[in-house]
Amino acid sequence: YRDWPFLKKLADKLRLLQQAFGPDRVSLDFRRGAPATEILQSAEESRADLLLLGSHARRGPERFLMGSVASDVALRAKCSVEV
Repeated sequence: YRDWPFLKKLADKLRLLQQAFGPDRVSLDFRRGAPATEILQSAEESRADLLLLGSHARRGPERFLMGSVASDVALRAKCSVEV
């Protein structure tokens, strides 16, 4: 997989969050498929009460625009979403 180094770094950072807040409060879930659908399905399965999503690193007026995945998740999620 071409993005493996990025995913490994991301997983390492998420594991630090998991250590800080506890595995019962921070979960890691790697899936393949349509991103918004997989995020929403995972959130529902784990009964998440908060989703933290990244957005494109934009500056200026563009920073108010979310990516399509973050926007879709924010609109359809049954829990709180922070972007």
